[in-house]
Amino acid sequence: MKLYKYGSLCLKRVNIRNGIAKHTEVTDDHMTPELKLRLITPRSPLWTDKPETCEFKNPFWAFYWAGGQALTRYILDHAEDFQGRYVLDLGSGCGASAIAAAKCNAKACFANDVDNVSCEAICMNAHMNGCRVHIIQKNIIAKKIQFKFDYVLVGDMFYDPFFASKLFSWLEMCKSKGADVLIGDPGRYALAKNFRKSLKLIEEYQLPLKYAAENNGFTSSAVWRL
Repeated sequence: MKLYKYGSLCLKRVNIRNGIAKHTEVTDDHMTPELKLRLITPRSPLWTDKPETCEFKNPFWAFYWAGGQALTRYILDHAEDFQGRYVLDLGSGCGASAIAAAKCNAKACFANDVDNVSCEAICMNAHMNGCRVHIIQKNIIAKKIQFKFDYVLVGDMFYDPFFASKLFSWLEMCKSKGADVLIGDPGRYALAKNFRKSLKLIEEYQLPLKYAAENNGFTSSAVWRL
């Protein structure tokens, strides 16, 4: 029975990865061309698919959102800060920030997401970039953090005011345990209205105009330190 369940799980993962490969394109056409990522592009079938016909329920993991691009750019530009460090990328999506930290010779990188398809996409992207990233597939902000991380990375997670409040409290707890908390965000309402006074702006990047449409019209994105 255990062997049967293991075989079924492996087959499911293979099917998910085949679907990701089918509906995405390997691209380095973004703010971090050092990384190759499987993303939805205008040439991908999912770009024009209707929600009811889409193979994946919510393929957020296949978009390189503005906050994640800024945060990952910052990591690559400050590689020495991450060398030998323990890094957690919360709500990792496509895994770009975790992969960037791994390429900067972090001691260990952990990519967290609750979505199983996202976790498979992260594995594929990490392998494609020659990196090892540890996957954590569960809602870790529901519990106190057990492991001490040097860095906690958060990109594009402040999309909902109610969730943002819970998230920020958890990040404050991480900071109290010694983590350097870095947030990538283009200026979403939930972050700007409620928490910006607690943050320090450390870097801001102009987004290429072609990304404005898929990032709700934002023309820049910033990295903040809690």
